[in-house]
Amino acid sequence: MTLRNACTFCFAIALAIVAGATPARAADLVISDLLVSYQTQTATTATGQLTFNIRLASDESDTLGFDLFSAQLLVREMIADGAKASFTLNESATEAAGPAKDGYWIADAIDGTSNASSIGDEFRFSDFLILGDAFVPPVNAVVAGFAIDFEVTDADQFGTYEIASGNASFNFFSRDLIIITPTNLEAASFEIAPIPEPATGLLLLVCAGEVIRRRRR
Repeated sequence: MTLRNACTFCFAIALAIVAGATPARAADLVISDLLVSYQTQTATTATGQLTFNIRLASDESDTLGFDLFSAQLLVREMIADGAKASFTLNESATEAAGPAKDGYWIADAIDGTSNASSIGDEFRFSDFLILGDAFVPPVNAVVAGFAIDFEVTDADQFGTYEIASGNASFNFFSRDLIIITPTNLEAASFEIAPIPEPATGLLLLVCAGEVIRRRRR
């Protein structure tokens, strides 16, 4: 990301917050293509990656289009018990994933500038255009593609988690840094699960064998 683009983005964010008097309408977003993939998985530990797209679900876009999209998300436990897996934004993969998707909201012919970063425990992605190059996103367009690495170090950290909106000040579309359309993201849940212990699998096989023998009798 060049210094010029970084300054432009910071300026855009600052103005967006200042101009953030919430208008009557908002754009609805949904999480799609959610996938939990494992690199390692045992009965007590696991590492892997969470990937998903964010899509525009409602046609609330301004007819003149937008030149900036920003999303800030968090991952939280569905049942908070203090034992939480660790989640780390894969910044390079997230910056590349969205623009590489079929149906990305910014047309291929327009050069956007995507940026991903972590802010505390929340994960941000944005993509913006040169002012004046606003684009109208169609319904079901991909507006972001997140890649989040996870690590489980204790069996108590397995369970169901939820992806939800983070800081509302950073969830919006905008045009010309002034016209702000906030976004509503429908939360989505996923599970990080252990692999069964070998003894458990052996017990299942023994029980199944006993059932078969009884049937033969």
